[in-house]
Amino acid sequence: MHDEFPSLVRALGINLEAPTIEKEPGRQAFGRFRNAEFRSRAAKEGPKLQAVEERDHKGRAYVAFIGGGGKTTLMMRFAVECLLAGFRVLVTTTTKIYVPSLKDFEVLLPYPSSAWPSTRFEAFCNSLVVLGGGIEESSTGLPKLTGMDPSALDAIWNDFPYDFVLVEADGAAGRPLKVHRPWEPVIPKQVTHVVCVVGADAVDAPASDSTLHTLAQASESWGLAEGDRLSFSVISEMIMGKNGARSKAPELAEFIPVINKVDDDATRRRVLPLVWELLLRGSRRVVLTSWGARDLVEVFTSVPSFSGPARRNTRIGAVILAAGASKRLGCPKPLLTFGGVTLIERSVRETLRSRADKVVVVTGHAHEAVEDLLTAKFRQDIASCRLQIAYEPRFEEGQSVSLKRGISRLDDEADGALLILADQPFITSGHLDALIRAYEGLPSSPGRIVVPVWRPEHKRGNPVLIGREFFGELMATKGDVGGREVLARHPEAVQTVNLGPETLWDIDTWEDYRTLLMPLFDLRVLIRGAGDLASGVAHRLHEAGLKVAMTEIGRPLVIRRTVAFAEAVFDGKTAVEGVSAVRVDHPDDIPELWARREIPVLVDPHLEYLQAIKPHVLVDATMAKRNLGTYRGMAPVVIALGPGFEAPREVDAVVETERGHYLGRVIYRGSARPDTGVPGAIAGYSSERLIRSPADGVFFSKVKIGDHVRSGDIVGYVGDERVTTGIAGVVRGLIHDGLEVWRGMKIGDVDPRDDPALCFSISDKARAVGGGVLEALLHLLFAEGRIREVKIDE
Repeated sequence: MHDEFPSLVRALGINLEAPTIEKEPGRQAFGRFRNAEFRSRAAKEGPKLQAVEERDHKGRAYVAFIGGGGKTTLMMRFAVECLLAGFRVLVTTTTKIYVPSLKDFEVLLPYPSSAWPSTRFEAFCNSLVVLGGGIEESSTGLPKLTGMDPSALDAIWNDFPYDFVLVEADGAAGRPLKVHRPWEPVIPKQVTHVVCVVGADAVDAPASDSTLHTLAQASESWGLAEGDRLSFSVISEMIMGKNGARSKAPELAEFIPVINKVDDDATRRRVLPLVWELLLRGSRRVVLTSWGARDLVEVFTSVPSFSGPARRNTRIGAVILAAGASKRLGCPKPLLTFGGVTLIERSVRETLRSRADKVVVVTGHAHEAVEDLLTAKFRQDIASCRLQIAYEPRFEEGQSVSLKRGISRLDDEADGALLILADQPFITSGHLDALIRAYEGLPSSPGRIVVPVWRPEHKRGNPVLIGREFFGELMATKGDVGGREVLARHPEAVQTVNLGPETLWDIDTWEDYRTLLMPLFDLRVLIRGAGDLASGVAHRLHEAGLKVAMTEIGRPLVIRRTVAFAEAVFDGKTAVEGVSAVRVDHPDDIPELWARREIPVLVDPHLEYLQAIKPHVLVDATMAKRNLGTYRGMAPVVIALGPGFEAPREVDAVVETERGHYLGRVIYRGSARPDTGVPGAIAGYSSERLIRSPADGVFFSKVKIGDHVRSGDIVGYVGDERVTTGIAGVVRGLIHDGLEVWRGMKIGDVDPRDDPALCFSISDKARAVGGGVLEALLHLLFAEGRIREVKIDE
């Protein structure tokens, strides 16, 4: 790359050669800039462009800026740097941006305009061209430039030889973190680079209307509630996850995350875990920037050496015990796979993500295979000495020799040691950090030991954190007792922390492996009903990796058909937010669809095929307001939605479906709130938004879901009777044409928010109920131990 290329552009990795330079005596290029700072820089750096020549796309960049946290400022800084280096730059938007100050930018050219494109292109070479569809007033009183159609921008990209076309493709209303709605961002198809900006002030901040644009969309898309911590894992999922910002970019465009407003060293340390996570999830580079407090541009193309939250003074080492002979299992436990990842790799990865300063893996049986695997997967951590591998040749003498080997390799500065078993697949960095936090809160005398427990028996689990004052006793242990003797001798030093049942689960036998691990990836869930609420539940469980099947009646009376898998009954196949469902006529066809990651929908209103499907979890989502024959024992776990069921007499759990404070709550004893007969309010409208049949007969529609309507508009007919709306908005739902209806029956719904996109996305209510179902089935299967009852077919 050219040595004099601007720092920000170089940091983003946009590889353009510097333009040909031709100096003109007596005149400096960009002399018309009125801003003193830019004029001063131009006098030193600015070359004069040669006459413009047509050239192809090679050596050009078409960059979309999305996100929040100073995105517009960053884009304008980028533009000015490129302009001062002699490049031809066009700035535009597909949304709305404030009109730039004319003291900084010479040309503001609304499009279309009589000056475009007949005006000679050369006239704009020495200025920054800002292009938009027009100018309108904003709520702040400042003028805004309205957006361009993406296809028009693609045409300009093809027809005019700009070196850089910069597009602001979404708006964040000044918030540091943007949560994209289904139709956002609006990125032109030919964009070559997408720069996603996040404000550093969002990292570790609570979710709120001041940190997110918007909190409501974050709740619907990611299940975030107000006050939830925006951790690095949450933000990385919003950026790099399946439905995150990366998924919105054109397939061939390079995606570049930028963390802006890194204004001091403390902020830099705080955001480094996010950098680490973004790189692990596939980013080729991550850029840190700051304009104002300091002029920072820092690039990461590999995982930084610091990979945990900001450390306190406490230094904790970690010893992962992976040396055992696994005699009861008959093969090396560390090399067993769990979700496509070996147990030892999973254990090491989570420990490195934690606050542990140094990690020692003690190997023994099959040590060459384990060490080769770790060397291949964690080469950089081994090179930095944060991860060390210690082979213990006397591993058959018991766990104590491995423990001593690991303790001896910890640094002298270590205040304590996490003792971790390699065969606990559900232990995460969160568990380890919770142990460290509890350790830091204890008085140093008479010593500190932290042990995880789980209710109701408060049985002790693993890992354990033991203070340095007990290292001498650990080095004196013998046999296969590990650290149990030390804990027994010092009960006064032991602090217990409730960390959940995951701390109790390990693998000693094939039966453990089969019953504990495999069902998590092979759980079969049958949902009775496939309406919009049932489909929201199905979508959430499917995306969580469970095998979901649904049953329906032969002619479903579903209103929100665009977000209901019941539509597959009529059309054979349908999709809701990227998840496909296919009608099947027999349970034998279900496994093939599961293999294709699709949801089978079976016409079976009376669950006649229940025994053929053999679900592990049955969910009654018919929303009939009464029990139509669902009862405990039909599956290992039975869950029902809404009123009409009582737990635990009829079902194992009930999930509340009434909007309000208790929506999505799991009820293990009792019933959901009774049906009020009044639909939930949307934008202040309740019963008024419903469309009801004026007579008995067969319904045929005149409009489509998503169409705009006014109060009194005709949306269809029942026989000769007109079906009309009561309020203005968009048609949110209508039952299928050709269905028999009766007078007063609910057959449609108008959304007063007048946003067609909401008609094609799962509602916040359905997502909340889906979260409740997921919580209930995991609690009943794992916390209550019913997973041991689940039988997985060979």
